[in-house]
Amino acid sequence: MSENIGELYENRSMESELQKLGLSKKEANVYMTIIEYDQIKPTTLASESDVSTSYVYEICDKLAERGLVTVHSNRTPMLVCARPPTEAFNDIRSELSNLEGKVETYYETPTDQDTPPELIRSRQTLKKQMRSIINESSKSILMMMPVTHLSDFADALRQAVEDGVFVLLVLHGEISEVTSTNLQSIASAVRFFYDTSGVLLVADGKQGIVGSANLLNWGQTDRNCISLTNRFNTVLIGGAFMSVIWQPAHEVLIPTADQLPNRYNSWLAAVLNATIHLRCGNSIAAQVSGYYTGSSKRETETISGEIIETTQNILYPQDGGFGTKNSLLIDTGETTVSVGSEGAYVEDFASTTITLYPL
Repeated sequence: MSENIGELYENRSMESELQKLGLSKKEANVYMTIIEYDQIKPTTLASESDVSTSYVYEICDKLAERGLVTVHSNRTPMLVCARPPTEAFNDIRSELSNLEGKVETYYETPTDQDTPPELIRSRQTLKKQMRSIINESSKSILMMMPVTHLSDFADALRQAVEDGVFVLLVLHGEISEVTSTNLQSIASAVRFFYDTSGVLLVADGKQGIVGSANLLNWGQTDRNCISLTNRFNTVLIGGAFMSVIWQPAHEVLIPTADQLPNRYNSWLAAVLNATIHLRCGNSIAAQVSGYYTGSSKRETETISGEIIETTQNILYPQDGGFGTKNSLLIDTGETTVSVGSEGAYVEDFASTTITLYPL
């Protein structure tokens, strides 16, 4: 089909406007082709829009979910039809109106970035809040505490481990008191500090506690702890735990590898298990959903392939340089991609979900 320069410019302008509504460039291109034909077969649509046939089906489903097209899948051949603009964009206007209301409410509501740290001055409050944070965790726990108070939190930690939470635990005090404790049921990996007096807890990178371990003891003390719900601060505390506390501490409990395939909520757990399997000589692969860190749109994509290397600071020997460096190198068959946790910026790809499986 021939187009003059004016029509071509107008179509590109319309595609640009459609992208502002959340459509990708290919989705906008496919939608414009559907409008041009009014109704069209997927094979013809794939040819006219220069998109693979399998991807065209996926795009048509997304356009149908947004109310822009109707897919007649019960017909042979299957047809994709453009909905009348008054109907299609009325749904979008309604969505935008709802979104505006939600954004306005969110804008007027203080976020956790505005939440100031809370000072904890009593032993009872400290223990209660620590147990509450452990109980509410769903992905990972980073924790340092005196071994003499391990029994106060053992049940909560045991339940967290049973629920699939990844727990890195650092204990300090008398090493002899650690050996009689069943550590495997309350943590994924354990290390030991001989000389420290701190308490630290970070769960899911969202909330935490840091301060003096003296507050856990009976009696009066002028020491206190700080409770954090500000995500920025908890991420910093978690990074300090991995770099300053976890790295120099002595290994007490080294985990064994999980049976694969296994889907992980915690990025640290995925990197740790990948490392153990590779060190055992096992060939493993990963399927990772997330986004390329160099993309401004951060569209969700999925990559998969063999894991050829890990860079980590969870197990000895550590090879990640700074303590928060924990990543995978995946061979997709076309290229190698470095993958980090959600929020990663050094790696090529940031993971939101990951499954490891054997090759």
